[in-house]
Amino acid sequence: YWHKNGQKHSETEYQNGKRHGKHMCWYKNGQKRWEENYQNGRLIK
Repeated sequence: YWHKNGQKHSETEYQNGKRHGKHMCWYKNGQKRWEENYQNGRLIK
């Protein structure tokens, strides 16, 4: 997904239709807001 100003909003990696790997989100200014890691659709803490 993208912000209206063209900066990336979020990015998610999928495997077999489930979140798997990094899920990241950025502010409108391009600074990373947060990052999560998933394995087979489950959030890894």
